[in-house]
Amino acid sequence: MRPSKIMIGLAIFVLVAWLSSGTGNSVSSEVRAFPTCEDCKRDVRWENFQKKLQMEAGNNSPYDIMFIGDSITESYRGTSLGRTECLQLRCTGVPKMFADTFRHAKSTGIHGISGDQTAHVLWRLQTKEGLAVRTSKTVVLLIGTNDISARLNSFIGGWQDPKFFGPVEPTLRSNITDTLTHQVIDVVNEIKRLMTSPKIVLLGILPRGESFRPTPRFSWPNKLYTDIITHVNTALEASFKEDPFVLYTDCSKGFLSDSGIKEETMYDALHPTGVGAKYLMECSKDGVDKILATP
Repeated sequence: MRPSKIMIGLAIFVLVAWLSSGTGNSVSSEVRAFPTCEDCKRDVRWENFQKKLQMEAGNNSPYDIMFIGDSITESYRGTSLGRTECLQLRCTGVPKMFADTFRHAKSTGIHGISGDQTAHVLWRLQTKEGLAVRTSKTVVLLIGTNDISARLNSFIGGWQDPKFFGPVEPTLRSNITDTLTHQVIDVVNEIKRLMTSPKIVLLGILPRGESFRPTPRFSWPNKLYTDIITHVNTALEASFKEDPFVLYTDCSKGFLSDSGIKEETMYDALHPTGVGAKYLMECSKDGVDKILATP
């Protein structure tokens, strides 16, 4: 299939998903611009790794717990875009922590891809990864932080632009907040549609510093991300408060202190260290236990 057809197909799918998502979610229903996912097949490495995840979905499902997300989720595998050099950065010991934390689950699937945004996840759900969702008992979803940085990057001018470090102009902040909230809701609703008996743990977007390259900035609150992340998480929590199939779970507390982001929990003010990953796993497990206990 040529990339142009992929873009057209995803655009149609996202529009239909939005129109059919129902009125039960409490965010505004005004028309908004969706990403067209021009880079859903971002490069050869991404495509090869996603094919590997499809193969795993076919061979290893049904899962007791399926984890879907970006690099933070992928780190549970000890990889970044399927490459083990992640082990030298933030993933040392993390796969063993994951195995220990979820040792009581008969089977788990880690379906995170570094750099992914909501549109990539929506695309992936139309592949064999979506078939694995259908038979999973529980899905844990963490997505959205890359959408924020990509949106800021496209409007402000990139990491080297001094304006990138805030404050974010109010109209742009509102646009990012509203659009991302709807996009995460669309992902959740698609997972609900796919699952036979939906039980979804939706993790709030984690706090992040103003920069993770070249020098991490661990400030929180900060002018760039705090308002956006706080507003999106608040809207997501409200949207699914009465939804019996979705449990919103906020895991931010373990990453924060009175002085900002705890450096021992995030090695670059964005990606968790082993300490942060362990806390996130335990927080996720608490969410899984709670939703499984719900009739």
